[in-house]
Amino acid sequence: MSSIHTASVSALALSAILTPAFAQNHDAALQDVIIVTGARLAPVSDSLDPALEPDSGPDAAALVARLPGAALIGNGQLSGQVQYRGLFGSRLNIRIDGQNFASGGPNLMDPPLHYAPAPLLAAIEVDRGISPVSEGPGLAGGVNAILKRVDFSAADEAFRLRYDLIAGGRSADSSHSVGGIVGTSSDTWRMQILFSNEAGSDIDHPDGTIGGSEHLRTVYGAGMGWQSNGHEFGLDLRRQETGATGNPPFPMDIRFFNTDFARAFFAFPAGEITLRLEAGYTAVDHAMNNFDLRPAPPAMQQRETYANSESRTLSLEAVWPQSGAEWHFGIDHQGDDHNIRI
Repeated sequence: MSSIHTASVSALALSAILTPAFAQNHDAALQDVIIVTGARLAPVSDSLDPALEPDSGPDAAALVARLPGAALIGNGQLSGQVQYRGLFGSRLNIRIDGQNFASGGPNLMDPPLHYAPAPLLAAIEVDRGISPVSEGPGLAGGVNAILKRVDFSAADEAFRLRYDLIAGGRSADSSHSVGGIVGTSSDTWRMQILFSNEAGSDIDHPDGTIGGSEHLRTVYGAGMGWQSNGHEFGLDLRRQETGATGNPPFPMDIRFFNTDFARAFFAFPAGEITLRLEAGYTAVDHAMNNFDLRPAPPAMQQRETYANSESRTLSLEAVWPQSGAEWHFGIDHQGDDHNIRI
């Protein structure tokens, strides 16, 4: 009897050892299977005609705010900031024609898009994901405001006049905007001058007038370029003068911003690699106070702030075509100096 019981116990033990532990496998229980049937639809695109869109005013940030995930922080007619996916200010990589620079105001009264007047704006590019490292630092998304320019002509085409001009007005603030570019180009040379002027008084609405909401901005500059046998050189100079402009949400208003921009680049082939060297410089002079455009406080509470900043950028990029794609290698530097006196 005992031998029979021993064999049974051994068989049961052997069966327990050889039996797979199915109870430990939970993948099938936690796996969701979704079956979708149907034909693949063609990509859907939605295009907007800028001429049919409502006028957003002089602030280019209001244009970016129309995008999904973007919003406008309205700090005045010319001081709006872009908020994208909850981030704004220095956390976004915002540039003008690919150029990075520092604000001249201590409280970002001149955000980057302050320097993109509507009459000179050609397009706005938005990085919907993380901003590319090659374009500068940015936590989530980036914006590049592209200004109008005269491009090179087709091969063997003679010099001819080229222009892009625009003018507009708004009744709410009795404002006007006018500007554009005029230039000439061939397949080797291009030259252009640009100008814009925007001015408006206090904004009227059905219940009254928003005091201290006027604006004034003027931009002028010139640019040129040359290309031949894979070599290209470009130079752009621009000055912006912002006059008395209100900032109702802030404790002070803009008295002036005088800003100078300079940028130059040179691209040339080096075997299979194309090298591009670029340098930029920006200088901002700024003053703001709390008694010119709004009711003046008592003498001991009146404040005027003077600030200035300088930005210097330098970059070197190498483009190497390989297997139908391009490898980009580069190094860049940016130095900013700020000063303020109250």
